[in-house]
Amino acid sequence: MLVALLLALGLSGCPKHSAVPHRAPPRERADPRTTMRVHFIDVGQGDAILFEFPCAAMLVDLGAEKNKVYDGVENLAEYLAGFFARRPDLVNTFELVAVTHPHFDHVQGTGLLVGDRSPYRVVHMITDGLESSSGGAEQKRLHEWAEVRGVHLQKIRLEDLPPERGLSGAVIDPIRCEAVDPKIQVLFSSPGRQPEDWEKFEYENINNHSLVLRVDFGATSVLLMGDLEERGVHSLRARLEGSRLLDADVLKVGHHGSWNATSPELLEAVSPDVAVIMMGKPEREIEWSAWAYGHPRRNAVERLLSVVHVRRKPVVHVPVATKAKQFEPMWIERAVYGTGWDGTVVIEATTTGKPHRVN
Repeated sequence: MLVALLLALGLSGCPKHSAVPHRAPPRERADPRTTMRVHFIDVGQGDAILFEFPCAAMLVDLGAEKNKVYDGVENLAEYLAGFFARRPDLVNTFELVAVTHPHFDHVQGTGLLVGDRSPYRVVHMITDGLESSSGGAEQKRLHEWAEVRGVHLQKIRLEDLPPERGLSGAVIDPIRCEAVDPKIQVLFSSPGRQPEDWEKFEYENINNHSLVLRVDFGATSVLLMGDLEERGVHSLRARLEGSRLLDADVLKVGHHGSWNATSPELLEAVSPDVAVIMMGKPEREIEWSAWAYGHPRRNAVERLLSVVHVRRKPVVHVPVATKAKQFEPMWIERAVYGTGWDGTVVIEATTTGKPHRVN
């Protein structure tokens, strides 16, 4: 099956159009005082997003695909080491770590922070407060470590959020740089009790308990959807109806580009210029992988291409899933990127400019 896909890619498009993975953090910045970079780190089937501000670093999720053929935790460790080597002024410090929800593909790299030999310091941490599901033990470990180390920890529930607004504060939004003050907000989190319009299975789905974050940096806004699925997305939209908090320039696509996380109604509200899907490579035919789940799904990619009007360079011919374990080639001509296609994707924006990919 995969051989046929690769042959189709080769016959349908010249190799020069294929995505070329990038692994090391890019060096130059337009203006270090007024530039933000968002590093969507290639960790396989998982999420790890590094925000590089002029004066601080913020990490959202510590996920990775890890199996007998691939170690995304090692890739994450190497990338973070390279990043801090390039930014010695940040002295190996994360001013904020946010964990969207306790699934392994979002907390697999917890040991990089809490291990005895960890070189990193964490000042503030936010989570959805849960300590169950596949990564529950790792999130509990993070909570306990934070309390012992004196990290400012805030466990956020949906009931903590004001209606039609995001939640901010000293722990959620601790970063203030000399020339720019980024704004960090939580737009959604874990409901403490089952909402009346949710079915039991929807409430028991930990993906629907994801933190959803919005980061504003000058004229640029970034929306991170965690792994929120249909019911959670519907509740998020209903809570924020009448506001413009979902309208964002850069969208981290929900749930690795799955079929049930990117609705037309959500995309109409977001209207992104750039979209990034975090997923693994389909050629790793193993369980708990992009191949096994069928990520990203064609219907989600088609919806993204219908709303993202900025062109990507270069245009690429890449595999997308029609269902689990089945892929077909597709041309991507808009600014829709995927870590399984492109490797690490770094988006840069100045306080007044439009976001664009720099690697």
